[in-house]
Amino acid sequence: MGYSDPGPSPRTARRIARELAQLLDHSGISGPVVLVGASIGGFAVRVFASEQAERVAGLVLVELRQPVQTLMANEQVLLERRQLAATAEAARRIPLEHDLTTCRDPKLMC
Repeated sequence: MGYSDPGPSPRTARRIARELAQLLDHSGISGPVVLVGASIGGFAVRVFASEQAERVAGLVLVELRQPVQTLMANEQVLLERRQLAATAEAARRIPLEHDLTTCRDPKLMC
């Protein structure tokens, strides 16, 4: 997607907001502008608006995740990965000849 070189790391909302300011400057767009931020891009436009309020006429935030929602989603992904790893580990402990129809061992998760 896109053909630009990767930007400098880390890719924070503040860095992206500053790059947006540079883009507007180099493009000759003096503003004020209406910015649209979708999903995680909403963070960058909110930072831009807070740091350069005089350049912003308005914001449109589409499916913006609040910072707490992002942290919760990340925690959910980590939890699911841990559960999957635990299930895979339990499956590796089941002997190949084990009869799963009569298994009563909760450690084997069968």
